[in-house]
Amino acid sequence: MISWQTRRQALYFGTFFVFLVLVIGIPVFISVYRAPTCFDGKKNQGEEGVDCDGSCQRLCKEKISLPVVDWVRPFHVSGNVYSVAALVENFNPNAGTLKIPYTFELYDTSNQLITKVKGSTFVLPKQAFLVFEGGIELTAVPTKAFLKFEENAEWLRASVKDRTLSISDQVLRNTDTLPKLSALIENTAITPARDVEVVAVVSDTKNNAIAASRTIVKELAPNEKKNIVFTWPTPFAKQLEACVVPVDVVLALDMSGSMNDDGGEPPQPVTDAKAAASAFVERLMEDDRVGVVTFADSGTTNRSLGSRHREAFDTINNLMIVSEVGGTNLGEGLRLAVEELNSNRHQDEAKKIIIALSDGLANLPKEPGGEPFALEQAQIAKDSDMSIYTIGLGNSVNRAFLESVATSREHYFAALRRSDLDSVYKEISAAICEHGPAIIDVIPRSAADITR
Repeated sequence: MISWQTRRQALYFGTFFVFLVLVIGIPVFISVYRAPTCFDGKKNQGEEGVDCDGSCQRLCKEKISLPVVDWVRPFHVSGNVYSVAALVENFNPNAGTLKIPYTFELYDTSNQLITKVKGSTFVLPKQAFLVFEGGIELTAVPTKAFLKFEENAEWLRASVKDRTLSISDQVLRNTDTLPKLSALIENTAITPARDVEVVAVVSDTKNNAIAASRTIVKELAPNEKKNIVFTWPTPFAKQLEACVVPVDVVLALDMSGSMNDDGGEPPQPVTDAKAAASAFVERLMEDDRVGVVTFADSGTTNRSLGSRHREAFDTINNLMIVSEVGGTNLGEGLRLAVEELNSNRHQDEAKKIIIALSDGLANLPKEPGGEPFALEQAQIAKDSDMSIYTIGLGNSVNRAFLESVATSREHYFAALRRSDLDSVYKEISAAICEHGPAIIDVIPRSAADITR
């Protein structure tokens, strides 16, 4: 049995302990204790990492994929001033960042680093965007560039607001002098849009970017529209020229004995004729097909219609005149060209083109006659939706006849000297190219579009 004195001592100690807890322990605990947060440097409160995921808005870096760079292009602005742009995609569906540092690296033709350009940008979830840096002064010409993102960005759990910024009325003018791109930007939201970044990229019809620029719209009131303008100090019209429709072309070359009449070693004018035709082949687009036929007393298909341009190039360079005597059977050359273009080697979507070069009179076959036979074959080609270009080399041709063989008088070209042939083939290259419009991308975005 516990004595009264023992019970009194226990009561004293208990009262003293309660006093210590109430007066000292609780205040000390209150002053020392810190509730778990997403910034305490500890893995707690259900977090998957230290201060990331779980109940935290910040996401663990291990779960984030860095933005993927689709392309990077340096652009010449004027003088020694350049710009650089990149198309980038963020494949993270629910992750964005308000600031991610990046570095552009620009290299010359020798793969030597010219300069590095550092910057930062924001990234919206699951979106493609453009990164742009301008006004870069360089001492060498950049031919390629790379974009690298740093891995220390703070990625947040986020979504994107419904799209409220729209672009319309895009017009590109003065591409051959001082290019100017104008557009209309509209904020369709019920709240203002601030610090809107707008990047414009002009591409050719093969979707190769040739120019880029950026502007910042400080504020757009709800339902407000504003005109935005991008300008460039140097023309880029020639870069926009691209052939949007492929061509299937057959070169019909005169290999009669007269093509050696200028003499020399190597013999002329056949050597210059082959060089000009070979250069024409080199200017063809990747999707074009080319074939080669020759004619003298008879005709020969030297290269069937196909996409291997280098093989056609070699075929032309290896052509030789077989006989120093004989006639010119242009009609047989045209017949073989028509045969190739009507074969299964022809692309359904391609234009059919025949380019026939001759330096003399069509005098074979004897029946029905060289010119009537050639005109008959030319008409078959025209009835098959083929365009015929004729080239008369020298002063011994029947111009009126070659104009009749051609699709129209404008399809006939006179090369009085063999040195004129290259420029004639260049004119025909331009004539058979069906140009398409430039591709214009104007992309607006704002960091305020990130919803957390």
